[in-house]
Amino acid sequence: MKYGHGFSKIEFRMNIKKLKHFKNDLLAVIIIIIPLLIYSHLLFNGSNKYVELFGFKIRNWAVYDQVLAWFIINDIVIVLLLTIMFFNTVYKFKYFLIPLIVVHILSALLWMDIFHSFIDSIFSFDAFIISIFISAIILCVDFYRINEHQIDEIEVSISSLIKNTNNLNLKIITNKYKEIRRSRKEENLLTYLKKIFYWERYMANNHPKVRIICKSSVNAHSKIFLNNTCALIISILISLWFIHKLIPGNLNEIEILGINFDSHGFYNLQTFVWFISRKFIVICLLAIWFVTSPHWWRYAILSPLIIYSYQFWEAFQDVTELDSVGNLRVFPLVILNVALVITLSRFVKYRSQFMAVYEEISREVDEMLNEMKSKYPQEVGATLERIRKGKKGKEYRRQQLKALEEEIEARLDLTKG
Repeated sequence: MKYGHGFSKIEFRMNIKKLKHFKNDLLAVIIIIIPLLIYSHLLFNGSNKYVELFGFKIRNWAVYDQVLAWFIINDIVIVLLLTIMFFNTVYKFKYFLIPLIVVHILSALLWMDIFHSFIDSIFSFDAFIISIFISAIILCVDFYRINEHQIDEIEVSISSLIKNTNNLNLKIITNKYKEIRRSRKEENLLTYLKKIFYWERYMANNHPKVRIICKSSVNAHSKIFLNNTCALIISILISLWFIHKLIPGNLNEIEILGINFDSHGFYNLQTFVWFISRKFIVICLLAIWFVTSPHWWRYAILSPLIIYSYQFWEAFQDVTELDSVGNLRVFPLVILNVALVITLSRFVKYRSQFMAVYEEISREVDEMLNEMKSKYPQEVGATLERIRKGKKGKEYRRQQLKALEEEIEARLDLTKG
């Protein structure tokens, strides 16, 4: 064991933790920002014959530029959210998301006038080829990413955030450890070990109350049940995606089991069902994602969940515009959620760096103890033989034996911890 490189190992582990934390932070920011793109259709004005969007010149079949942009951007936002959900889900039910990703891409292509009808966008040969191509890309990327999932993740909750307010100063600890490392050559092994063992115990007694989630730590039966339940729900949601086509286009209201359903101000009942079914599907998928995600950044999912829930509720209200400036009422909740995510990010960053330092010091203590256990009996025997053969008086020998006894007791205490 090369003791001189311990601190560089800690720095390396902390840098790895920082990189992973940065990736998680970036992912949380993307999840929060993506649903806000829904409102980018408000930037469009007029009723031009063609609308330029994402570099494409699209025939404006919707008459108003803003309406056409709303149709296309809504589907693209859902595709982005579902794609992120797919690549950050560890359960097998994620493969049921592929049909939903595909149909939303095909829907966006329909609004972009690539297809000429809803049936054409689903059942045509071109739609079939596009579906196969998209599915193949997703599966290939997933195949190469499957081993890149973090094996462990720090699980945090609001309660753990409140309870753990006293943070140790990691800078002081790492600097102190660095000083101990520098004095390694000037001290004997036992004195050095005592010092780092003190810091290891100190950190252990002040260890953050967090839990490490491992894929293998989840109960197998619970995992199977959760996976199958989510797969069933997503299968139902896929069917729900087509439900609006079961309603005749000339109906404004319908009575089912004595309950009257009307169009709530939409062009007809079919359009109303189309709108709320799209919102409901996304709400259910976001809820599944939030519940099943083992990552701390799952709280970022609450932002799109809040926005889509409000938009779903708004469809039943007496309003003249949807997904528009009226949604500003829900933004205080979104801002509160952003503040929560920022706080959790700082919380997790400290915990992950703390664990990097603590694990490295603990590993060095264990390795040194094992090394001492393997060599110490021979060292004691050699010391006793040297004292026995020494030419100095009995008093000196008695002092040497006393010192050896104290050293053995210290080692035993240290080993017991």
